[in-house]
Amino acid sequence: MKTGKQNRFLTCLLIVFSLVISINSVGNALAVSMDATLSASQDGYSNLAQVVVGRTTTIEATLSITGGDSVTVNNWNFQITPDSYTLQSQASVGTVTSSSKPTWTVIFNQPGTYTVSISPSCSAATCNGDSLTLEAQNPPVLTVTTSSVTLNGGSSVVVSFTVKNTGEATAKGVTASITTPSGVSASPETQTVTEPGLASGSISSNGVVTQTFTLTGTANQVVDGSTFTIHVSSINDGSSSASGTIHCNTNCYSSSDQSSDQDNQNNGGSTGGSSTGTGTTPTITEETQQTFTTIPASPSLEFNQALVQAITQQIESFDMQALIDSANDLKSYIDITRHYSQSNGFVTINETLTYDYELPAKTLLLYSKLPKTFASNADNVTVKAFKNNVLVDDITIVEQDPSFLTVFSNVNKSDVLKLVFKAESSANSSVIQEQKTEVYAVFEQSVVKPSITNITQQQLNITENKTEQPVVKESKESIAWLWILIGLIVALIVVVFITRKPKKPKRGHAHESMLQTLKQEMQGIEREVFQHEAEKR
Repeated sequence: MKTGKQNRFLTCLLIVFSLVISINSVGNALAVSMDATLSASQDGYSNLAQVVVGRTTTIEATLSITGGDSVTVNNWNFQITPDSYTLQSQASVGTVTSSSKPTWTVIFNQPGTYTVSISPSCSAATCNGDSLTLEAQNPPVLTVTTSSVTLNGGSSVVVSFTVKNTGEATAKGVTASITTPSGVSASPETQTVTEPGLASGSISSNGVVTQTFTLTGTANQVVDGSTFTIHVSSINDGSSSASGTIHCNTNCYSSSDQSSDQDNQNNGGSTGGSSTGTGTTPTITEETQQTFTTIPASPSLEFNQALVQAITQQIESFDMQALIDSANDLKSYIDITRHYSQSNGFVTINETLTYDYELPAKTLLLYSKLPKTFASNADNVTVKAFKNNVLVDDITIVEQDPSFLTVFSNVNKSDVLKLVFKAESSANSSVIQEQKTEVYAVFEQSVVKPSITNITQQQLNITENKTEQPVVKESKESIAWLWILIGLIVALIVVVFITRKPKKPKRGHAHESMLQTLKQEMQGIEREVFQHEAEKR
């Protein structure tokens, strides 16, 4: 009885030991943890501590997972205090990996200090959240001033301008451009405005920056009393403009000279007619029609937030640098011809572009910026677009300044694109020289958004979940359960071995054997006794 109890006790100890080893293996395999680190970005600038009120801010979580390949997040528990904000979009829950980038987009409605935090709850894992402190500031306010200059035909002059930020937030991506009248060109046409000691294109609150443009006048084309305009803007709000007068003393434009030349053109070719030109065919003057040939303008996308937002509405995702590179490449492969015409108080600009690039463009983006002398705002302009004489209706107003974005799909080499701008205007033919057209190409790596606008949020979530599902490798959990199974099998074998009852000999078996031996010996003795008595006889 005592031996049986000892065996059972040893069996229990062995089973417990095996289970402890197995459970420890499972615990090690299931010790998965995730750490999240929050960061903020706005208008293309990342890792920010200050953001601008009223503009979209992106909050992104960088994940670090240890002890496993993925984690299932049940709730991110995203919070912002105080609650003076508008949540535009939020990260989806489900399976995430270290390469996942959960994001939230918010707009802070009031200036002040905000605390952004997440406390994710996860399944079978330890998840650690993070918090971020942001200062929301009122937007920058830019002012620009300049002065009048004297510019004679055939000469150049430097014109300076001063930009000041009177707002609270630092102005970022600040650029200055200049619009010049007919007969005057500027170098550069666009430039970045930077306060010394700050990042490129930045002006701090109350910061002041002075920079220059160089104006060059064409002989006999500079109009005395004409004006130039300098426009300054930042990508995080804030814009301003200022104009200066151009005084010309020598080699200037003369309207009387043009009238005399025009009279000679009207009368010199007629024969047998009166001196008043009666009966002759009137000649179309320069102010009625003119043609101008150029190439695409340099890309301004990096500092043009309005254009970035317009493109974002057309393209699912894009690489800004790739678009800028494509614009620089296409300048050598696209010719632009603009034709100016004026009739009955309306001015029409016909712009024709020939695509001569070998690589087909899945999407071609044309950004057209028209001078304000052509139209005061975009709503006053009628725009039509054609591809190989087929009407295209994908035209978006970028700004009321006016500027437009036209989207052409599947553009191949030798395709002809045409834009027609028409407005009630008294602008002269210089507008076709002042107009700027930037061309960006999107190739196969980017996808244009579908035209369907009634996609439900549930469908979007399904798509996001599908794209975020990782390829699950053989995890440590499977190995742990294998060890559990092996441990239980070994314990079972040991239990069976220990508790197996050995065969015992039947009772009385030894006695029977001894009796049989004794009987045989007795019979032997009897035979010897009988044999001995027989010999005596």
